[in-house]
Amino acid sequence: MKPLRTFIAVDASDEVRSRALDLIERLRQGQAGVRWVAAANLHWTIKFLGDVDAEATAEVCRLVAE
Repeated sequence: MKPLRTFIAVDASDEVRSRALDLIERLRQGQAGVRWVAAANLHWTIKFLGDVDAEATAEVCRLVAE
Protein backbone atom coordinates (compact mmCIF):
# COMPACT_ATOMS: atom_id res chain seq x y z
CA MET A 1 0.00 0.00 0.00
CA LYS A 2 1.05 3.54 -0.71
CA PRO A 3 2.19 5.57 2.33
CA LEU A 4 0.01 8.49 3.44
CA ARG A 5 1.38 11.94 4.24
CA THR A 6 0.29 12.16 7.86
CA PHE A 7 0.15 14.81 10.56
CA ILE A 8 -1.55 15.53 13.86
CA ALA A 9 -3.63 18.71 13.71
CA VAL A 10 -6.48 20.55 15.35
CA ASP A 11 -9.29 22.46 13.71
CA ALA A 12 -9.77 26.11 14.48
CA SER A 13 -12.91 27.48 16.07
CA ASP A 14 -15.12 29.57 13.80
CA GLU A 15 -13.89 32.78 15.44
CA VAL A 16 -10.21 31.85 15.13
CA ARG A 17 -10.73 30.67 11.54
CA SER A 18 -12.41 33.98 10.63
CA ARG A 19 -9.62 36.05 12.16
CA ALA A 20 -6.93 33.89 10.55
CA LEU A 21 -8.60 34.25 7.15
CA ASP A 22 -8.70 38.03 7.57
CA LEU A 23 -4.97 38.01 8.31
CA ILE A 24 -4.26 35.69 5.36
CA GLU A 25 -6.08 38.07 3.03
CA ARG A 26 -3.84 40.90 4.22
CA LEU A 27 -0.71 38.76 3.82
CA ARG A 28 -1.70 37.63 0.31
CA GLN A 29 -1.05 41.17 -0.89
CA GLY A 30 2.67 40.69 -0.25
CA GLN A 31 5.05 39.14 -2.75
CA ALA A 32 6.29 36.26 -0.58
CA GLY A 33 5.13 33.54 -3.00
CA VAL A 34 3.30 31.68 -0.25
CA ARG A 35 0.79 29.00 -1.25
CA TRP A 36 -2.23 29.26 1.05
CA VAL A 37 -4.64 26.41 1.76
CA ALA A 38 -8.34 26.70 1.07
CA ALA A 39 -10.36 28.06 3.99
CA ALA A 40 -12.06 24.69 4.47
CA ASN A 41 -8.65 23.07 5.02
CA LEU A 42 -7.36 25.58 7.56
CA HIS A 43 -5.89 23.83 10.60
CA TRP A 44 -2.96 24.00 12.99
CA THR A 45 -0.43 21.22 12.61
CA ILE A 46 0.83 19.97 15.96
CA LYS A 47 3.22 17.34 14.64
CA PHE A 48 4.13 16.32 11.11
CA LEU A 49 4.57 12.53 10.98
CA GLY A 50 5.62 12.25 7.35
CA ASP A 51 4.82 9.21 5.23
CA VAL A 52 3.02 6.51 7.25
CA ASP A 53 2.01 3.13 5.85
CA ALA A 54 -1.72 3.18 5.19
CA GLU A 55 -2.06 0.02 7.26
CA ALA A 56 -0.63 1.83 10.31
CA THR A 57 -2.97 4.84 10.24
CA ALA A 58 -5.62 3.20 12.42
CA GLU A 59 -3.00 2.56 15.10
CA VAL A 60 -1.69 6.12 14.82
CA CYS A 61 -5.25 7.45 15.27
CA ARG A 62 -5.78 5.21 18.30
CA LEU A 63 -2.55 6.39 19.93
CA VAL A 64 -3.34 10.07 19.30
CA ALA A 65 -6.83 9.62 20.80
CA GLU A 66 -5.32 8.23 23.98
